[in-house]
Amino acid sequence: MNRHILSLTTILFCLCQLGLAGDGFWETGGPYGGRIERVEYDCGTPGLCYAGGENGFFRSEDGGLNWERSVPDLTPKELGVDCTSFCASRAVEGLVYAGFGYFSSYSLFKSVDGGLSWEGIRGPWGTRSLSAIASSPSNADYILVATYETYELGQIYQSFDGGASWEMIFEGARPCAICIDPNDAQTIWLACLFDAPKRSMDGGVTWQDLPLGLVLSYFWPTAIYVSPTDSSDVFICEMGLYSWNQRGLTWVDMGIEAEDICFCADDPSLMYACTYKEGLYSSDDGGDTWTERDDEHNGMSIDASPFDADDVLIASYSGISRSTDGCASAEFSSNGMIAQDSYQLFACDSEMNTLVVSGMHFLARSSDAGMNWEINDYFRDIYSVCLAQDPNDRSVLYECSPSEDIIQVSRNSGQDWEFFSYWPGGQWDWCQDLAVDPSDSNRIYVAMLSDAIFRTENLGLNWERLYNFVGSSSDLRTYAIAIDPCDANRIFVCTSEGLYLSTDYGDSFLPVEGLPIESRHIKFDPIDSSIIYASGGWRGGGLYRSIDSGESWDKLATPVELINDVAINPSDSDDFYISGDKGVHHTRDNGETWISLSTKGLQCTSTTAILVDFGEAGNTIHAAGAAVFTYFEPNSPSVWLSTSASDYHVGDTLRLALNLSNTGDQMLVDLAVAVGLPDGTLIYLPSLWTGYSPFYSGWLPGQFSLTDYTLLEAPVDAGLPMGTLCAYAALLEQGTMNYISNIATTTFTIASESE
Repeated sequence: MNRHILSLTTILFCLCQLGLAGDGFWETGGPYGGRIERVEYDCGTPGLCYAGGENGFFRSEDGGLNWERSVPDLTPKELGVDCTSFCASRAVEGLVYAGFGYFSSYSLFKSVDGGLSWEGIRGPWGTRSLSAIASSPSNADYILVATYETYELGQIYQSFDGGASWEMIFEGARPCAICIDPNDAQTIWLACLFDAPKRSMDGGVTWQDLPLGLVLSYFWPTAIYVSPTDSSDVFICEMGLYSWNQRGLTWVDMGIEAEDICFCADDPSLMYACTYKEGLYSSDDGGDTWTERDDEHNGMSIDASPFDADDVLIASYSGISRSTDGCASAEFSSNGMIAQDSYQLFACDSEMNTLVVSGMHFLARSSDAGMNWEINDYFRDIYSVCLAQDPNDRSVLYECSPSEDIIQVSRNSGQDWEFFSYWPGGQWDWCQDLAVDPSDSNRIYVAMLSDAIFRTENLGLNWERLYNFVGSSSDLRTYAIAIDPCDANRIFVCTSEGLYLSTDYGDSFLPVEGLPIESRHIKFDPIDSSIIYASGGWRGGGLYRSIDSGESWDKLATPVELINDVAINPSDSDDFYISGDKGVHHTRDNGETWISLSTKGLQCTSTTAILVDFGEAGNTIHAAGAAVFTYFEPNSPSVWLSTSASDYHVGDTLRLALNLSNTGDQMLVDLAVAVGLPDGTLIYLPSLWTGYSPFYSGWLPGQFSLTDYTLLEAPVDAGLPMGTLCAYAALLEQGTMNYISNIATTTFTIASESE
C-alpha cells in the first residue's frame, strides 16, 4: 500500500497541539441524580459501591459520596447504556455481572475490576430483556440470569463457569427477582410477575409454587431474599414485606410496604428496608419486627456496607441517598451521577446565566450558566414536572404535575414557588403542557392528556374548558400547545390525531392538513413566525417545516428521525440545531448538510430540550438529557471526520469522509489526515486531491462537505494491523504547524480476512 510516514516527533507535536485546542467538548455540572434501580456494596474493597439505572452503571470509591459512570464499549452502538439489573459478587471482590441495553434488547457483561472495564458474555437468550441477575455467595462462577420476552413469558438460565456456558432451568411466568440460598446453592427462590413465588430445591430441575395469598393479577414483586444464616427465613417484597413461614407453609405480612431489604454482613439479624413512600425501616430481630427510622427518604433498593453496618445506601427515582447512622437519617448523595431524565430547559435571562431544568422527579436551577445546579427538594416526589415560561418576563415560571391538584408559580426563576391556581376543571388529569400568551400574560393555556384544553384570562382565578376543541375519536390525546409569538390568535395544539389550529385564541380549532406525522413539538422561527417546525418527539417521523404558517409542510433531510427540539439562530434562519436521538446536530445551510456534535463527550444517547446562545465568537449550547450538558462551538474552521464503515477486513478498501466548516472569510489552509497505529505511528493516507502528498494546501471556502465523496482511500493490508485504529484530521495554517481548527477523530476496526 502506498503511504506517507512522517517522523513521530513532528506528528505528535502537530496532533498534541491540536488536542490542546479543546474548543467544543461537552461538559456538565449536573444536575446529578436520576432513576437508580439498584445499589450494592463490593464485598471486599471498603468504600467501593455500585449503582445501576436508566442511564448506565455507576461506581463510587468513597462510599457513595462521588460517582462516576462506567459503560462498556457496546457493540452495536445502538444497544444503549441502561443498566437496570446487575449483581455484585459476595464471593470475589471486584466481580460484577450487569445487563446493558434498552427497551427489549439487552446484553450481559462482566467486570472483574470493580466496574472499571467490561467484557461481553454470550448467552442463549439473544437480546431479550434481563430482569434479574443472581450470583452464589459461595461460588463466584455460579450465576443465574432471568430474562423475559413478554409480560407473561420468561426464562431462567444457569451457568457454573462464569458465563462460558448456559443451561435453561425455568420457562414460564416472567421472573422479577431471583435468589440463590446462601446456605444451600441447590435451593433457588423465584418471584414472578402475576404468578406465585416459586422454589426449587434441586438446582432448578423441579419447581414448587408457594402461593402468597394475594390477587395474582396485581402481583409485581421487586425482591426476594434468604437469610445468610437461616434458610427458613425468606422474604419477598411486593408493595409490602412478606416472610415465609416454613412450619405453616404460608407467607406472613410483616406490616410495612417494603420495596427492598438488606441484611448486615456481621449481624444478619440487623436488617434495613426502604419503602416507596413511607421512608426507611430497620429490624434488629431478623425481620420479625420493624421500626421506622427516617420518614423523608424513600427508595427502590437498599444495601449496607459489609465493613460498617451504619453505612447504608438507598437508590431511588431521584438518585442515591446515603446514611451513616443506620438509617436514622440520610442525605442526597449523587454527585457525578449523570442519570437525570430531563424534559424541559429554560433560560430565565437574556444572557442565559440562570437556567431551570425539569423532568422526572426533579426540578433544578443553575445561576452560573449550567456549571452548578441546585435541586429543589420539593419536586423529588413529583412524578413528572411540567413547566411553562412567561415570554414577557423570563423569570416567571408556572408548574403543574399529574400528582398534584394545583398549579404553582415562581417569580424568581424557579428559586421559590407559591400557589397559583387549583387544577383546571376540578378533576385529576395528566397535564401535558402549559403556555402563556406572549401578548397578554393573564391568558394561560393548559393541555390535559384526555383531549381537554383549558384557558384562563385572569391569571388562574377562573378556567374555561375550550369545548370546541374536538377530535374524531374519543381516544384523542393532547400533547403540546404552541402560540404564535407574532399573532397570539394563532394557537397550534399537537394531538394524537394530528395538528390543530385556532385563529381565535382557542375558541375554535380546525385540523391542519398536510402534516403526516403525529407531532409532539412545534417551534416557530424567531425571525419569521410563518416558518414553523414540527417533529414527532419520541414517536419519530423526522422534522417537517412550513414556510406558509402551516398551510403546507416539507420534510427536511435530517440525520435522525427522532427529534425533540429545535434551536434557531435569531439572526439567521438557515442556522439551527436539532436535539433528539443520538444527541445534537447542527446545520448552517437550512438543513442541506448536518454536523453531529455528539461525539465530543456527550454522555447520553439522546437529548430532549436544547438552548443555544448564538454569539460572535461561537455558540454556547445547553442540551438536556441525562443531565444538562454544555458545549462551545467556535465560529472558526471546524473538521468532522467519519469512515464509510465501522468494521473492515483485510482486503477491504478503507474510506474516510470529511466535513469542513469555516464561517468566516475564505482562507489558505493545510489539511492533515492520518491513521494512528497502536504503537503511536501516524500514517498519512493517499489523498485524491494531491496524489500521495500528506497535506492538502489551498483555499478553504466558507463551507462545504465531502460526506458523499471519498477523500482518502487505501486498501487494508498487513501495513494496518488488526484491531481498533483511530483516524485524525485537522486544519493547519498554511506552511506551519499552527492549528486553526479542532482535531477530528473517528475509530474503525480491522478484523481478519473476509470469508
